[in-house]
Amino acid sequence: MSVNPPWDPLQSPYSSFLNTNYAASPSERLELETLLMKPQQELFRLDLEISRIQTLLDNLMTQRYQVKSFVDAHRALMAPIRRLPAETMAEVFVHCLYLERYPVRSLKEAPLLLTMVSRGWRDIALSLPRIWAAFHIHIA
Repeated sequence: MSVNPPWDPLQSPYSSFLNTNYAASPSERLELETLLMKPQQELFRLDLEISRIQTLLDNLMTQRYQVKSFVDAHRALMAPIRRLPAETMAEVFVHCLYLERYPVRSLKEAPLLLTMVSRGWRDIALSLPRIWAAFHIHIA
């Protein structure tokens, strides 16, 4: 694959007119049409090749996503946190609460956030009266 294209503007008989306001005469327009035939074919060929490569890349990315999802889902089964006893997780959940204020009704923080992670975490969180005892609900 050639890095330097054979279509060097400096080698064109029209190089001095490029990027100017010069308007080609009718005979020059015919010459320019002839001059541009091969470069336009090459441009078309390159666009097709880019499209082919892009399609190939899209397919590879789809396959990669599928394989990565498979690997990640199976690796998650081996996560150390899954081996912690519920009592230990319960203690961790208690420490997730802010000390300086009551928990608020927000899915972005404990205790509600803890119920969104998994069924197991939801069961543990819901079984802990300590993390719900001071739950702050704003009534307007």
